[in-house]
Amino acid sequence: MSDKFNRNQCSRKVDVDRPKKPYSDFPLGPAHNGFWQKRIKGKLFYFGRWGRVQNGKVVRICEDGCW
Repeated sequence: MSDKFNRNQCSRKVDVDRPKKPYSDFPLGPAHNGFWQKRIKGKLFYFGRWGRVQNGKVVRICEDGCW
């Protein structure tokens, strides 16, 4: 079974240029899919966009994070 599963193949990170929070107490964080996200009672909720997917990569909509 260990021949079929290789941990290195499954752990890939996508390089996304995520925006920073506008201030330290900002309740939302940037998600990998171009939305702002927040975890509420253990579930992720997505809010407005900060980026769009173009040619398989997430590209920022505007430089300031669109808040």
